[in-house]
Amino acid sequence: MNWKERTAVYENDLIKDLQRLLAVESVKMEARPNAPFGLKCREALDEMLAMAKRDGFAIQDIDGYAGVITYGEGEESVGVLGHLDIVPIGDGWSRDPYGSELVDGVLFGRGALDDKGPGMAAYYALKAIKDAGIKLKRKVMLIYGCDEESGMACMKYYREHGEIPTMGFVPDANFPLIYGEKGIYVFTLSGKVNTVIQTMEAGSRPNIVIGKANATV
Repeated sequence: MNWKERTAVYENDLIKDLQRLLAVESVKMEARPNAPFGLKCREALDEMLAMAKRDGFAIQDIDGYAGVITYGEGEESVGVLGHLDIVPIGDGWSRDPYGSELVDGVLFGRGALDDKGPGMAAYYALKAIKDAGIKLKRKVMLIYGCDEESGMACMKYYREHGEIPTMGFVPDANFPLIYGEKGIYVFTLSGKVNTVIQTMEAGSRPNIVIGKANATV
């Protein structure tokens, strides 16, 4: 089977579904009932699960923390872990970060690379297998979290309430398959030092490169 030819037929549908996700401002916000990371993250999760239901997949909502899309059976399972939340927009955009514009083969939008685009690619890969009627020896679980960018509370909750796959990988950012990432340590440093700096403010999240910094000296 030529998978390059078989998956090419999904290109337009994949782009349209990804544009739906990119249009959602799924930055972590105030918790609401059944929306622990805010209504926009809840909206992105609902969109993803609605697509899977449309295409005939088994789905599970882990109380708004994460969603699971499943295909296949077997004693062993393969987890494909993605996330639907994004970091704040920041400055310097030349196009609408939620406009999902496709220009000269490039799709513009916050989350196109991290991680809605790779997550959608994984979804359509599984859809292609399902549509081809291929019987799998292992169950495949697409697990979409909603708090990867702000502390992984989604996966901490999932670990206590969801099924743990036998093995897995992460489709995230530029490289398609990631099995491990560097850690991050977030801390607050304070003290009294006599310097010319009166005030200083920089960044919006501890896990992203600072876009703008201000200081009064």
